[in-house]
Amino acid sequence: MRKGFKKALSFVLSTAMLVSLGSGLDISTAGAEDTTAGTTTEGEAAQGFYKAMVGFQTSGYDCRDGYKPDQIRADAAYNTWLTENGKTVPAYNGINIYQNGNVASLKKDGTISKPDKVELYPDAAVTDVKMTKDGEYTVSVSNLKLDETVAAGGIFNMLYVATNIPVAEGDNISVKASSIKVAGQDIATDAALPSKGDLKVGGQYIFMAADAYASETDKKGYTNLPLYYDTADKSKDLKVPEGTFDVEITFSVEGVDWSKAPTTDDVPTPAPTQVPTTAPVVTPPPVVNLKTSFDMYLSANVNDGLTPETATELISPTTGKKIQSASWGSEEMKAKVFAAKSTNKTNGKVTDAFDQKESYYVVNPESSATISKTGEYSLSVVAAGNSEDITGNGAIWFPIMINGSVSNMPTDFNIVGKSVTVGDKSYAWNAHLLQDSQGSVRLVVCNQWATEDEKADNNTITEAIPVKQGDKITFNFYVTAEAPAPAKTATPVAIAPSTSYNAYLGFQTDDWLFRDPWNNSDTGLKSKDYDYLKQVAWNHDGKTNPINVTSITDAKMEKNGVKYNLSIKGLDVKKVSSASTKFNMLFITTDIPLSMKGVEVKNAVLKIDGKKIKEYKVVPNKADASKYYQFMLADAYAPDDGTKDAPYPKGAELKTFPTDSIEVEYTVSGVDFNSKVIGVKKGKTFTQGNFKYKVTKAVVLSGDNKVTKGAVQVVGLSKKGKKKANLSLGATAKVTSKAAISTAAAVMTYKVTTLKSGAFKNSAKLKSFSFKKAANVKKLPSKVFMNCKKLKKVELNKKMKKIPAAAFKGCKNLATIKCNAKLSSVSKSAFKGCKKKIKITGKSKKANKKKIKKAYKKVK
Repeated sequence: MRKGFKKALSFVLSTAMLVSLGSGLDISTAGAEDTTAGTTTEGEAAQGFYKAMVGFQTSGYDCRDGYKPDQIRADAAYNTWLTENGKTVPAYNGINIYQNGNVASLKKDGTISKPDKVELYPDAAVTDVKMTKDGEYTVSVSNLKLDETVAAGGIFNMLYVATNIPVAEGDNISVKASSIKVAGQDIATDAALPSKGDLKVGGQYIFMAADAYASETDKKGYTNLPLYYDTADKSKDLKVPEGTFDVEITFSVEGVDWSKAPTTDDVPTPAPTQVPTTAPVVTPPPVVNLKTSFDMYLSANVNDGLTPETATELISPTTGKKIQSASWGSEEMKAKVFAAKSTNKTNGKVTDAFDQKESYYVVNPESSATISKTGEYSLSVVAAGNSEDITGNGAIWFPIMINGSVSNMPTDFNIVGKSVTVGDKSYAWNAHLLQDSQGSVRLVVCNQWATEDEKADNNTITEAIPVKQGDKITFNFYVTAEAPAPAKTATPVAIAPSTSYNAYLGFQTDDWLFRDPWNNSDTGLKSKDYDYLKQVAWNHDGKTNPINVTSITDAKMEKNGVKYNLSIKGLDVKKVSSASTKFNMLFITTDIPLSMKGVEVKNAVLKIDGKKIKEYKVVPNKADASKYYQFMLADAYAPDDGTKDAPYPKGAELKTFPTDSIEVEYTVSGVDFNSKVIGVKKGKTFTQGNFKYKVTKAVVLSGDNKVTKGAVQVVGLSKKGKKKANLSLGATAKVTSKAAISTAAAVMTYKVTTLKSGAFKNSAKLKSFSFKKAANVKKLPSKVFMNCKKLKKVELNKKMKKIPAAAFKGCKNLATIKCNAKLSSVSKSAFKGCKKKIKITGKSKKANKKKIKKAYKKVK
C-alpha cells in the first residue's frame, strides 16, 4: 500500500506493514585556534586539553554542528573530496559551516553522499580554543553573511558553546558566559549556560546560549537559559542579523576533570570504505518435513531500487496513479496473496493483506515459494531502478502466509537470513522471523520506518548494497526447525511528572501535503526541512518543501474539561497541491504518553474555512500511535490501522479542503496535571547536618500520590561541619517539605549521588573523613580535599576506583588512605604538596600501593 515519500511517510504502510517512522573525535587543520589557557593554581600541571567552539543552527538550517563524531567524519571526507577536485577547503579547523541544511553526510560504506549538493560558507572564519584547565576562554565565528535566512525573517534555532568534553554520570561542570555578542551587540552578560537538556552519557557537552527548541513544549530540564523561543514573547527570539556579522562568546568553565583530557590532537580519518565480503558459511539445517507448509513472497515500499516512481509498470490498475508499493511472486501465488488476510493485534479485526488499489503485483516466479521442508532457500528479483544502497531507504520484506493469513506466527519453524547477493558480491544478512506491532509476520530485509523499539531487528545489513537497473538481487535464507523468538512489545514511555501537556493540529493529504506528529524524528517538531511551529510541508519530487501559512495555533493544556483551540490559517490546499483529493489523516497530536491510561478528547468541533464540518462526542486515539496519544479527526487508513470508530475511514474519506483555515475546538479528560515538586526544587541548595547540598533531581508527587525519589550533590560543608574534625558522609540527605500536601510525607529524602569539585577544600579543622556509607557516590571529584592541611585519614567507598587531579593536593599531614575497591587510575597531581609517607590499607592493598606510588613516591 502506498503511504508516502521517504520523509513524509511516517504512518502505516499497509495492514502488512507498520510504518513509524561518542567519543569527542577532534580535528585540527587550518584555521584560527587560540590555545590560551585559563587561570589555575600556581604550579598546577596541565592535564591534556579539551576543545571548544561556537556552534549554531538557524531557522534556515545554516549550521556548524559541534564535535559530533559522525559529522566530523563526514566533514573530513567532504574536505578530502574538495581537495581531490581542486576546490578550496575553508579554514574551519575541520568542522565546517554549512548553508541551507545542505550538510555533508556519509553513506554506509563510508563514502561521501552527493558532495556536489553540499553548500559551505567559504568566507567565514572561526576562533576555536584548546582548554587545559578551569578558567576563561573566548570562541567566535566571524564574517558570516546569511542572506537567505535573513530574508525569511530567520532566527537562531540554537547558539551554543560546543565542546568535546565527554558527558559522564556525576559530572558537575558549570559554564558561565561573561559576554555573548552577535554583530557586536551584547545579547547576554553574566549568563549561566546550561548544558543541552537531551545530552546522554557518552556524548559531548554543549552549553546553550539560545535554544528555539526549548520552548514551553520542550524545555528538557533547562534552567536560566538566556534565550529561548516563546510563542507568547517574541522578544526572546534571537534574530539573524543583516549583512556580515560576527558571533563571539567569552565564557568560563569550572569542574572539569582535566586528568582525563586527551594529550593528542589527532585528526580522525573517515570511516573505512566497507568492501563487500562473502557472508560467513553456515551449516545448512537438516532437511525435515514441516507440520504445515507456508507461502512467502517479496514486498517492498518506497525503495529506489525496486519501486521507484519512475517505474512505469508500477501504476495502480484501479486508480491509474503511480504507486510505490509492490509485491512479487508467481502467477499461482498471486491468487493466494490477493486472498490472504491480516488480523490486527490491537483490535482483532481481519482485513485484506494486499490492497489492490494501493499496491501492485509483479509476476516473477523467482520471488515467491511454497515451502514444506527445512533447508536452504533463495528467492530473487530484478532491480527496477538504480540505487546507491538498496537497503538504505524504504522497506523490503518477505510476508509469511500460513493457512491464508499473514498474521500466524509459526511454532515449529523459524526463518533466518543468510546473505543478499548482487552479481558476484555477497552481503551478510542477519535477519530472523519477526511479528510487527500490527501482527504481520515477515522476514525483513530492511525497514527504515520501523519504530525505535523495532529498528535493531529490522535493519541488520550493515554494508551499502549498490544496484543498477536490471541487476538480479538474490536473498538467501534458511528454514530451521526451531520456534522463533516471541515478538517484542514496545515499552510505553514513562510518564515524566508534568503540570502541562501540549497539542498540535496535524494532517496528511493523499498528495503528501502534511504536518506530521510532533514527535516524528524526521518531519516533526525538530524537522530540518520546515519550521513545524510556523509552516506546513509538501513532499514533492522526492523533496520536503516548506509551505508558508499565515499562522499556526497550538495548545498548552493545563486542566481537564476546559476548551482548547488548534488552528492552521492561511492554507489553501488545492493551490499548493492540486493533486490532493482527500485527507489521509487529520489529527490532534500530543505529548501525553500512552502509559497514562484513560486519556480522552471529547466534545470536539471541526471547522474548515469557518464552516462547521463535524462534531465529535469522543475523538478516537490512533490504535497504532507510537508512544504518545494521537486523536484522529479523520483517518482514511482505518479500519486497517486498528483505530476503533474512526471518523472518515477508508471509503468515506474527508474530501473538503480549506482555502484558508482548519480549526478544532475540544476538551480533554483523564490527564494527570497534578504532579508537584515537593521539598526543594532542582538547582536549589539546602543544609542538613554537617553538609550543604544542591538538588540535582527533585522529589515529585504525581497525581496518583506516587513519590519519585530525589538526588543531591554535596557542594560543601555547613557552618556546623566546618567546625568538625571527624566527618562521615551518609547515603541520603533529608529536608522538611514546605509544600502543604497532606498526602506526602513531611520529610523528603534524597540520595547523595555526587560531590562538587573542591567540595571540602581549605577545611581548616578536618582531620578524618569517611565515604564508606555514601554508597551512591561513584566518583571522587577533583580538588575535593585540596589544602586540608590537618587531614590525616580518608576512607573511600566500594565504588570509588579513581583518585582524580589535585584530590589531596596540599594535604601536608595525610597519613592513611583506606580503599574499599581496586583503584583503576590515580592522577599525577593527586598528592602534590603532600609531605608524609602515606599508608594504604583496605582491599587490593598491594595493587593500590603500586598504583598510587606512580603518582606519589612516599607510600607504605
